[in-house]
Amino acid sequence: MGRKKSKSNAFRATFVIVLLLLAVGSVMAFKTDLFGLQANGQSKYSKELLSIVSVKGTVRIDDLHLSKKEILKINRAALKHRSVFPEVNVSLNMSDKYAPIEIEKESKLKLDMVLKSDEGGEVKCWSRTVTRAGLVTLMVQSMNKAAIEFVHYRDSPDRSKKLKRLYI
Repeated sequence: MGRKKSKSNAFRATFVIVLLLLAVGSVMAFKTDLFGLQANGQSKYSKELLSIVSVKGTVRIDDLHLSKKEILKINRAALKHRSVFPEVNVSLNMSDKYAPIEIEKESKLKLDMVLKSDEGGEVKCWSRTVTRAGLVTLMVQSMNKAAIEFVHYRDSPDRSKKLKRLYI
Protein backbone atom coordinates (compact mmCIF):
# COMPACT_ATOMS: atom_id res chain seq x y z
CA MET A 1 0.00 0.00 0.00
CA GLY A 2 2.85 2.39 0.77
CA ARG A 3 4.31 1.71 -2.66
CA LYS A 4 1.24 2.99 -4.52
CA LYS A 5 1.29 6.25 -2.57
CA SER A 6 4.93 6.90 -3.42
CA LYS A 7 4.27 6.24 -7.13
CA SER A 8 1.32 8.63 -7.19
CA ASN A 9 3.31 11.22 -5.23
CA ALA A 10 6.22 10.90 -7.68
CA PHE A 11 3.81 11.27 -10.59
CA ARG A 12 2.24 14.36 -9.03
CA ALA A 13 5.63 15.92 -8.33
CA THR A 14 6.80 15.28 -11.91
CA PHE A 15 3.55 16.67 -13.26
CA VAL A 16 3.83 19.84 -11.17
CA ILE A 17 7.47 20.38 -12.20
CA VAL A 18 6.65 19.94 -15.91
CA LEU A 19 3.68 22.29 -15.56
CA LEU A 20 5.85 24.94 -13.87
CA LEU A 21 8.54 24.63 -16.55
CA LEU A 22 5.93 25.08 -19.28
CA ALA A 23 4.52 28.15 -17.53
CA VAL A 24 7.95 29.74 -17.07
CA GLY A 25 8.91 28.91 -20.66
CA SER A 26 5.70 30.46 -21.99
CA VAL A 27 6.20 33.64 -20.03
CA MET A 28 9.82 33.92 -21.19
CA ALA A 29 8.87 33.29 -24.83
CA PHE A 30 6.30 36.08 -24.84
CA LYS A 31 8.35 38.51 -22.73
CA THR A 32 11.35 38.20 -25.06
CA ASP A 33 9.10 38.39 -28.16
CA LEU A 34 10.42 35.02 -29.31
CA PHE A 35 7.67 34.57 -31.87
CA GLY A 36 8.00 38.09 -33.33
CA LEU A 37 4.62 39.24 -32.10
CA GLN A 38 3.81 42.34 -30.14
CA ALA A 39 0.95 42.59 -27.73
CA ASN A 40 -1.33 43.87 -30.52
CA GLY A 41 -0.57 40.82 -32.67
CA GLN A 42 1.22 42.67 -35.46
CA SER A 43 4.59 41.59 -36.70
CA LYS A 44 7.50 43.54 -35.26
CA TYR A 45 8.71 44.08 -38.83
CA SER A 46 5.85 46.47 -39.51
CA LYS A 47 7.51 49.34 -37.62
CA GLU A 48 10.58 49.86 -39.77
CA LEU A 49 12.29 48.48 -42.82
CA LEU A 50 14.55 45.49 -42.36
CA SER A 51 18.30 46.06 -42.36
CA ILE A 52 18.66 44.22 -45.69
CA VAL A 53 16.71 47.05 -47.37
CA SER A 54 18.72 50.27 -47.56
CA VAL A 55 17.23 53.49 -48.90
CA LYS A 56 19.47 56.27 -50.21
CA GLY A 57 19.00 59.38 -52.32
CA THR A 58 17.57 62.84 -51.80
CA VAL A 59 14.33 61.41 -50.39
CA ARG A 60 14.68 59.91 -46.94
CA ILE A 61 12.49 57.04 -45.86
CA ASP A 62 10.91 59.23 -43.16
CA ASP A 63 9.83 61.75 -45.83
CA LEU A 64 7.62 59.09 -47.44
CA HIS A 65 5.43 58.63 -44.34
CA LEU A 66 5.01 54.92 -45.06
CA SER A 67 2.15 53.23 -43.27
CA LYS A 68 2.69 50.07 -41.24
CA LYS A 69 0.92 48.11 -43.97
CA GLU A 70 3.29 49.46 -46.65
CA ILE A 71 6.36 48.73 -44.55
CA LEU A 72 5.05 45.22 -43.92
CA LYS A 73 4.61 44.65 -47.68
CA ILE A 74 8.20 45.72 -48.40
CA ASN A 75 9.57 43.64 -45.54
CA ARG A 76 7.61 40.55 -46.60
CA ALA A 77 8.94 40.82 -50.15
CA ALA A 78 12.50 41.27 -48.87
CA LEU A 79 12.15 38.29 -46.52
CA LYS A 80 10.57 36.15 -49.24
CA HIS A 81 13.60 36.65 -51.50
CA ARG A 82 16.28 36.88 -48.81
CA SER A 83 17.81 33.57 -49.88
CA VAL A 84 18.35 34.98 -53.39
CA PHE A 85 19.01 38.64 -52.52
CA PRO A 86 20.40 39.27 -49.03
CA GLU A 87 20.84 42.95 -49.90
CA VAL A 88 18.36 45.35 -51.52
CA ASN A 89 19.56 48.89 -52.31
CA VAL A 90 16.90 51.45 -53.15
CA SER A 91 17.64 54.94 -54.42
CA LEU A 92 14.81 57.49 -54.24
CA ASN A 93 15.04 60.98 -55.69
CA MET A 94 12.51 63.65 -56.52
CA SER A 95 11.60 63.67 -60.18
CA ASP A 96 12.03 67.46 -60.17
CA LYS A 97 15.46 68.30 -58.74
CA TYR A 98 14.31 71.70 -57.49
CA ALA A 99 11.07 70.63 -55.86
CA PRO A 100 10.90 70.90 -52.09
CA ILE A 101 10.93 67.56 -50.35
CA GLU A 102 7.31 67.50 -49.26
CA ILE A 103 6.03 64.11 -50.36
CA GLU A 104 2.34 63.68 -51.10
CA LYS A 105 0.49 60.77 -52.72
CA GLU A 106 0.80 62.34 -56.20
CA SER A 107 4.48 63.36 -55.84
CA LYS A 108 6.67 61.95 -58.60
CA LEU A 109 9.73 60.00 -57.47
CA LYS A 110 12.60 58.45 -59.39
CA LEU A 111 13.14 54.87 -58.22
CA ASP A 112 16.32 52.84 -58.79
CA MET A 113 16.74 49.39 -57.24
CA VAL A 114 19.74 47.08 -57.10
CA LEU A 115 19.27 43.61 -55.63
CA LYS A 116 22.56 41.90 -54.78
CA SER A 117 23.08 38.16 -54.51
CA ASP A 118 25.53 36.15 -52.41
CA GLU A 119 27.19 34.92 -55.58
CA GLY A 120 28.43 38.37 -56.57
CA GLY A 121 25.73 38.97 -59.17
CA GLU A 122 23.12 41.67 -59.06
CA VAL A 123 19.84 42.62 -60.64
CA LYS A 124 19.38 46.29 -61.51
CA CYS A 125 15.95 47.64 -62.16
CA TRP A 126 15.76 50.33 -64.80
CA SER A 127 15.09 53.79 -63.39
CA ARG A 128 11.40 54.45 -63.18
CA THR A 129 9.35 57.49 -62.34
CA VAL A 130 6.53 56.57 -60.01
CA THR A 131 4.06 58.42 -57.83
CA ARG A 132 4.33 58.05 -54.09
CA ALA A 133 1.01 56.17 -54.14
CA GLY A 134 2.41 53.50 -56.49
CA LEU A 135 5.88 53.27 -54.96
CA VAL A 136 5.41 50.28 -52.65
CA THR A 137 3.54 48.25 -55.27
CA LEU A 138 6.28 48.84 -57.82
CA MET A 139 9.01 47.94 -55.30
CA VAL A 140 7.32 44.66 -54.39
CA GLN A 141 6.64 43.78 -58.04
CA SER A 142 10.25 44.57 -58.95
CA MET A 143 11.60 42.35 -56.15
CA ASN A 144 9.37 39.48 -57.24
CA LYS A 145 10.25 39.83 -60.92
CA ALA A 146 13.98 40.19 -60.14
CA ALA A 147 13.97 36.98 -58.08
CA ILE A 148 12.16 35.02 -60.81
CA GLU A 149 14.47 36.25 -63.57
CA PHE A 150 17.65 35.80 -61.52
CA VAL A 151 16.81 32.25 -60.45
CA HIS A 152 15.76 31.34 -64.00
CA TYR A 153 19.02 32.64 -65.46
CA ARG A 154 21.18 31.23 -62.65
CA ASP A 155 19.66 27.75 -62.95
CA SER A 156 19.61 27.55 -66.75
CA PRO A 157 21.71 24.59 -67.98
CA ASP A 158 23.20 26.36 -71.01
CA ARG A 159 24.80 29.12 -68.95
CA SER A 160 28.58 28.92 -69.05
CA LYS A 161 29.52 32.16 -67.28
CA LYS A 162 28.75 33.48 -63.84
CA LEU A 163 26.05 36.15 -63.77
CA LYS A 164 27.42 39.62 -63.03
CA ARG A 165 24.50 41.94 -63.74
CA LEU A 166 20.99 41.46 -65.02
CA TYR A 167 18.71 44.38 -65.97
CA ILE A 168 14.96 44.24 -65.69
